[in-house]
Amino acid sequence: MISNKRIAINFLHVVLFCVFVSGDAEVKCIDKEREALLTFKNGLIDDRGVLSSWQSDECCDWYGVECSNTTSHVITPQCDYCGLQGEVRYSLLELHHLNYLDLSGNNFGGIPIPQFIGSMKQLQHLSLEDSNFHGIIPPNVGNLTNLLTLDISDNSLSSTSLSVVVSGLESLEILDSSHNQLNGSIPDLRAFCSLTELHLSGNNFSGYIPLSIGKFSKLQVLDLSLNSFEGLVPPSIGQLSKLRTLDLSFNSLEVTIDSQVIYHDGLDLSNNQLTGKVPNCSEKFPNLHSLNLASNKFSGKIPLSLGNLQNSVALQMHGNNLFGEFPCNLSLCPKLIIIDVGGNKLTGEIPTWIAQIACKSTTYLDPFLFSIYFYNNNENKHYGYSSFLWKGKESGYKTNLEFLKLIDFSSNRLTGNIPKSFSNMRGLNSLNLSRNSLSGGIIPDIGKMEMLDSLDLSHNQLYGKIPTSLADIYTLGFLDLSNNSLFGKIPTSTQLQSFNASTYAGNNGLCGDPLPECPEDSLRPSTTNPLDNMNEKENISFFCMQEVDISMVFGFIIGFWGVVGSFVVKKSWRDAFFNWLDVAGDWFYVKGGVLVSKFRPS
Repeated sequence: MISNKRIAINFLHVVLFCVFVSGDAEVKCIDKEREALLTFKNGLIDDRGVLSSWQSDECCDWYGVECSNTTSHVITPQCDYCGLQGEVRYSLLELHHLNYLDLSGNNFGGIPIPQFIGSMKQLQHLSLEDSNFHGIIPPNVGNLTNLLTLDISDNSLSSTSLSVVVSGLESLEILDSSHNQLNGSIPDLRAFCSLTELHLSGNNFSGYIPLSIGKFSKLQVLDLSLNSFEGLVPPSIGQLSKLRTLDLSFNSLEVTIDSQVIYHDGLDLSNNQLTGKVPNCSEKFPNLHSLNLASNKFSGKIPLSLGNLQNSVALQMHGNNLFGEFPCNLSLCPKLIIIDVGGNKLTGEIPTWIAQIACKSTTYLDPFLFSIYFYNNNENKHYGYSSFLWKGKESGYKTNLEFLKLIDFSSNRLTGNIPKSFSNMRGLNSLNLSRNSLSGGIIPDIGKMEMLDSLDLSHNQLYGKIPTSLADIYTLGFLDLSNNSLFGKIPTSTQLQSFNASTYAGNNGLCGDPLPECPEDSLRPSTTNPLDNMNEKENISFFCMQEVDISMVFGFIIGFWGVVGSFVVKKSWRDAFFNWLDVAGDWFYVKGGVLVSKFRPS
């Protein structure tokens, strides 16, 4: 009993001692490492003052600096996107326990990547993305044998051979050297059994995609887009069971694609020379989220099996030689918000269910984007490259594609009427149905599409009058109704008259500003009331008489006071005038008397 009590007391003492020690313990900055960080900071230009906290004695409390809780050693100075400039000083070598270095999103003015970084063998993560580094990648980067992540993307880096750089990095899991100036062929990477992501897009790589690519059993993302690869798409890619994103777009691949290649979820093979038919997909990739085969040489019909893709968000097949009708069962895909089949030879009518998808979509429908390549997780957001016709010109986007709100069915062989349901898409920014064989009239309530900025219905067989509601779309900045069979007077509004005549050209029945005047307007008699004309004439005469009277009054005043005023001012003129007046009066008196005496009887 006593021994148990004594044991309990001793245990309590131990616990209290541990609590006391742990409560008093603090992560203390090591002086040597503090001086190394200050030397590193002194080589930088920090216009934003992000590193202003790098002054106190405790470097572990500085912004971006993280220390180990057990050893107090600095394990990372995270300085990404801080607006830093200047140089990267070798004092970082003094941080022997540094395992994470992130300098991405800064501007180092085109200097080379420092050679000493290849000596920091303890590094596990190195990110120099988008920091304006130029020159050759230091070959001794291959000495970083503990490296798990290497991101040197979005710089202006070159290398005699990528294999020299990555040799020795066998533990590497993520390699991103995209958007640089690397060239040559892809090195043999069979030793990199741990690789999960390989990003080499936007470089000058050429040659064939190596057959060994199928050996990366852990590979989840493979992006080789925007290069000059040619030849065979290795069937071994189909063996990568964990691959969820494959982007081979913007290359010169020329072979017929095998359906087993398309066995992944974020697939982009656009802008190549691929031929053959679009493969059936209901069994091969039931979980496909995004399929982009745009700008190739595929032919045949769009397979009905695409309607079985319950998880698909984007289907893009723009710019091929596809023909036939648009598969109606695509309306069964509950998550589909992007359909890209423009620039083919499709026939039939525009599906009315398109508007239903658009109205239920949170990001809005964008059928016929050219090259979106990846879809972010399970959200309705799309990132990548896309080009499309906007206001009659081809435009391109790289990011924020989720904000696009447009429909482009242009350059097919579609027939029938414009679906009336399109007017329900009030948030749509652009509607392009040009260069088809659409007939019927423009939907009467098109004015409901109040956010429309661009409308192109040119080169069809539309007839009838232009709806007056079109004049209610005050946001309309581009309009093309040319080369149809429209007739009647163009509705009068500030908006519709602001476009030039080419907007309405090729419609022989159209007239009115900005086209020539309508015949009924030029032959129409005057509708002015005759009484109004008489009243107008009387008014004119009245005003003329008023002007005459006013002139006479002013003339009398000026004449009278011109004479009388001079007599008032000049006495000599006044005396002379009255003397002349007396003489004249006497003369008239005498003459009058003589004249009277002649007629008086004697």
